[in-house]
Amino acid sequence: MNPFTYQRPETDDAAVQAAATHSAKFLGGGTNLVDLMRYGVESPTALIDVNHLHLTEVTRASSGATTIGASVRNSDLANHPIIREHYPLLSHALLSGASPQLRNMATTAGNLLQRTRCYYFMDTAFPACNKRNPGSGCAAIKGFNRIHAILGSSDACIATNPSDMNVAMAALDASVHVEGPGGKPFPGLATVAIQQARHVAKAIKAGSAGASTSFKYLDKGALAVVGRGKAVCEIRGHKLSGRPAFFTYLTVHMYYLSGGGPGHRVKVLIDWISARLGDPQNQVIDGGLADPVER
Repeated sequence: MNPFTYQRPETDDAAVQAAATHSAKFLGGGTNLVDLMRYGVESPTALIDVNHLHLTEVTRASSGATTIGASVRNSDLANHPIIREHYPLLSHALLSGASPQLRNMATTAGNLLQRTRCYYFMDTAFPACNKRNPGSGCAAIKGFNRIHAILGSSDACIATNPSDMNVAMAALDASVHVEGPGGKPFPGLATVAIQQARHVAKAIKAGSAGASTSFKYLDKGALAVVGRGKAVCEIRGHKLSGRPAFFTYLTVHMYYLSGGGPGHRVKVLIDWISARLGDPQNQVIDGGLADPVER
């Protein structure tokens, strides 16, 4: 992990000014950012802690508009009386994401800003990722892309937004109030989430009119790393766990590497081995330095 400074501003304005530093990042629950820093995907020079800035309120005006603070924890938001009564869609979306432990830590703003779970984005051993290295290409297009976009993608990237909350917010036509050095603009929600919501709406509308666009979707199975050298997988009905599943995980990734032919696969394999032996911060493929610990 790269060196960084830690700051705890006392006011919103001070936090905005501190974040103007190049490569600074706000720190809320840290459930996504800290992982990305460990993996070498994110390398901020400064962390700006905003947990104490009193951004934890959920209020409803007489007009019916509801305001949600940036630091409201996902579990608190999902179970808030205002949200449960007036926005059950949002409550259900929040409760369907992650584990109770993560929801107790994750914030509303952090949920909005979380990065994609694309395998090629998360593992720096893969050089081709336009999100991480603009202009390098998208390895997922011809690679292992079971969790990627079917609709709303482009030739540059097929990664999806990982947030259940974002899609619900987009469906509810929410807007985000952003405070910055240049004022307080009101941009819409994450672009990818909006694209997904729009495609779903178009599909529902087309189906109601008796028209539809057919496509073929082939589900070959599922893979997930669950600890150091451990994984679970299900491929065509066959289930594995532990180290056999971990080596299956590695084999599948190598098989679906895009471009470059066998030579490229050998190069990536060598990069993986050298990264794991020489730099423990790059140990993404085996789940990090230690098994996950739940509190």
